[in-house]
Amino acid sequence: MSHVTVEGEPRSINHHEATPGNPKDYYVTKMPDGKKMKAVTYEGLIDKLYAHYTNGIKDYTVESIFNAALFEKQALYEVL
Repeated sequence: MSHVTVEGEPRSINHHEATPGNPKDYYVTKMPDGKKMKAVTYEGLIDKLYAHYTNGIKDYTVESIFNAALFEKQALYEVL
């Protein structure tokens, strides 16, 4: 949801295949500031985008996952 254009469309992710002029094989996307972000694999690029948009915060502790699940449950099953 964060990696979108001004119009709200998802930014494209392209695969560059190795060529004689550029012998590297990678995935690339253009960031909102015009810079390009690259990674060897698609999953690697997604990880880089996630880290960029979350400022590198990756909290996979049991407590944080439990609290996130509890919050979602309360939001979904809120009694009126």
